[in-house]
Amino acid sequence: MNGLKKIPATGWIILAVYCIMALLSAIIANDKALICSSENGISFPAFRDIISSDKYEISDGQSKCSFEIYPPIRFKADSMEPNVQKANPPLFRSQNPDAAIHWLGTDKYGRDVAAGLVYGARTAALVGGLTTLLCLILGLSTGMSAGYFRDNGLKWNRFEQIVFVITTLLFVFYAGMEIYHQSLSGLAVLCLLYLVFLSGSKLLNDKMRIGGERRLHIPLDFFLMKVVELRKSIPALFFILAALSLFRYGSVYNVVIIAGLLGWVEFARYAYAETMKLASENYIQNARILGYPHTRILWRYILPGILPTIGVVACFSAGGFILLESTLSFLGIGIPVEQVSWGKLLAQGRDMKAWWLVVFPGFALFLLIWALNYTAQNLQEKR
Repeated sequence: MNGLKKIPATGWIILAVYCIMALLSAIIANDKALICSSENGISFPAFRDIISSDKYEISDGQSKCSFEIYPPIRFKADSMEPNVQKANPPLFRSQNPDAAIHWLGTDKYGRDVAAGLVYGARTAALVGGLTTLLCLILGLSTGMSAGYFRDNGLKWNRFEQIVFVITTLLFVFYAGMEIYHQSLSGLAVLCLLYLVFLSGSKLLNDKMRIGGERRLHIPLDFFLMKVVELRKSIPALFFILAALSLFRYGSVYNVVIIAGLLGWVEFARYAYAETMKLASENYIQNARILGYPHTRILWRYILPGILPTIGVVACFSAGGFILLESTLSFLGIGIPVEQVSWGKLLAQGRDMKAWWLVVFPGFALFLLIWALNYTAQNLQEKR
């Protein structure tokens, strides 16, 4: 890897390749032709298969193609080679003379390993990207607020306290229902409505003074430190097993929610420390004296200053989230059985003692985490 470090933007290039694999996985690995020329004209069976709601639909006229172009990998991740009862090594071809070559071999179910690597990149991108985004939203909002307001900076009157308590209780109840039903989109909408309602009630009260002038200091600094201590006192493995029992069935979004609940604290800690350091700068103090709104100071002046540090944390954390998903898949928990991931391929290699099921997924996982860590180190050096 020392040679790769001499190439500029090596980490970004590798990450871009993985992103392309994740976005175009159904085009890179598919058992239908990309372009088919027949008597009826030119058709695109693979694209029709992607957008079709019927997974068992057969493209008309595909067998009558006079000219066709196939994807680089002529198998889907769930395509099974018939009459295969064991894992086969690289360059394996079935007895059918028209069958394509399995460049990286098959698993014990006859599924192509190369296609599994491509579709596994999509699973890794979902877990790493969505979990990091969730941690950014939770960690930045709590850490910046605690570092800026500290223990005495945020004051609520009686109306604001009542609205916060009632809204939070309703949010926790309905958020638990959305998590139980595994509706990540519903949870995202609920979080947005929660933030909008709290902000709207705050602005309304500032204009109308509904709750009077007497205000209560909210010790955000104290609350955040207690949450961090509580999170650090709970072993991660016990938390994961307890959280997984709350879901009715396995899904990749379960892993996103669990990893987000585990990882947002690190984002909050760094955001808190960087915000507290920037809040003491002269230009921030001058903005406060001039009467700038707190939201403007936080998002226009403090946020750009802490983004380099948060970018480093995001890169390191994304690698940890991907590794967590692979570990859970390796142990057979977390995501459903039909979901393709690198951890499941590694688990088959352990049971079958097939080296290609260990080397190729393991190298793909290693290269992605190395690229994330190397990118984080470069960002840290440029700070």
